[in-house]
Amino acid sequence: MIQVTLNPKENIPTDYTDRLTVKAVVFDDENRVLVFNGNLIGGGVELGEIEEEALHREALEEAGIEIEIHEELGEVVAYRDAAKKVYIMKGFLCKSIRKIQEPVDELSNPAFWEKIEDSIARFQKDIEKLKETGQQEFEPDVYETKLYNREMAVIFLKEAHKRLQNKQ
Repeated sequence: MIQVTLNPKENIPTDYTDRLTVKAVVFDDENRVLVFNGNLIGGGVELGEIEEEALHREALEEAGIEIEIHEELGEVVAYRDAAKKVYIMKGFLCKSIRKIQEPVDELSNPAFWEKIEDSIARFQKDIEKLKETGQQEFEPDVYETKLYNREMAVIFLKEAHKRLQNKQ
């Protein structure tokens, strides 16, 4: 299981709050992955909710699908300085079972399926572009959100790719 800290700190800030989130690398019968709004399916774990419940809720809200959780991929931690939060992002390998409804979250970039290699390459390209120009284009919190979400996505996608290849 992977454990990565994107931006390690020598001294962990005491005024930061923790935010537990879950992310799903959702695959289909063709081993394509589902990407939502330039990110993986997932979001914050709500009060009183366990990680698995949050994954199911987010999959339904963001893609309108039912998922089956196969295994945990690991954890990525990011210190979001602008938000003064420590994001603990837990990744899971999940299979899409069926579409149940239209997504609840209506964004301009709906969920779509793509080859895992294409998704990794696209996220890596986004990371490069963000590092080149992003700090000038976005507010600090938006920049950190975009950068860390994409870096986390690459980490979980690479791990999922290895595991899916081992199952074949």
